[in-house]
Amino acid sequence: MPPQDLNKLFRYWLDLAKHEYKFATFALNSEEFALGGLFHLHLSMEAMLKACIVKRQHEHAPYSHNLEFLAGRSGIKFSEQKINILKHLNDFNIIGRYPEEMVDLLKKSKKEVLPVFIQVKELQAWLSKQLKTKS
Repeated sequence: MPPQDLNKLFRYWLDLAKHEYKFATFALNSEEFALGGLFHLHLSMEAMLKACIVKRQHEHAPYSHNLEFLAGRSGIKFSEQKINILKHLNDFNIIGRYPEEMVDLLKKSKKEVLPVFIQVKELQAWLSKQLKTKS
């Protein structure tokens, strides 16, 4: 794939990651949509990892929603703690796509959801730094 196409694809995934994070934040600040923000947090992290794959591996990102798998393909070394955050976020992908799984999630309060947002924000900031280092 020509470098200009890779750069365009990288920008697409990076912009989508930012957009989904903003949407997730908006949802968190709304009582009615706060829990839906978790699904969009997953989408944001998925897009960020796909941007990493394109940038560092110089290839299309795989068609997958599994964050742990995408992290493994990124060429970035993740700590066990960071992988655990990604595993936890994977749950919100399933919950967001299959409403019958939302029963347990709906029992969570906004106070319980906020730490997930903070972890994702920190992880995305760390990934942004990784994108600036040589692969």
